[in-house]
Amino acid sequence: TYLYVFSLSPESGEIIWTYTIPSGYRPSSLAVSSEGNVYVFYLVYPLTAWQPYLYLQAISSTGNYLWTKSLGGPHTVQPPMIDSQGNLYFAISKAIYSLDKQGNQLWQYYLSEAYAPYGWQQADIGVVLSSDGVLYLSGRGAIVALK
Repeated sequence: TYLYVFSLSPESGEIIWTYTIPSGYRPSSLAVSSEGNVYVFYLVYPLTAWQPYLYLQAISSTGNYLWTKSLGGPHTVQPPMIDSQGNLYFAISKAIYSLDKQGNQLWQYYLSEAYAPYGWQQADIGVVLSSDGVLYLSGRGAIVALK
């Protein structure tokens, strides 16, 4: 099976472009920047490993490959938040990451043991970016703000 990403015309519903990711990949989440670039998180199940690996791939607004970043495994991820400069923010494995639109890591923030009583789990962390640049994280019983 293949993973397909489609761009559809909002007026007619016709396909503008199609991007194909080869067989063996399972989509996890995606987001679109204000520039129209598409960011797809997907899982790869290697033949020699029991656990999947998480990847992030960027596709241009015209349907062309931009870059791919391996994020290790096994992970699940909620859709990333994207700021006005095209920087991405997402949470995996009790850590928050920020990448620029070229896929370079800007920073990472590990949720400390201080949050352990709240039961933070990798799939439980939601990330929201406010208009004033504050990053809010939500998990089981807690909300954390990062500025």
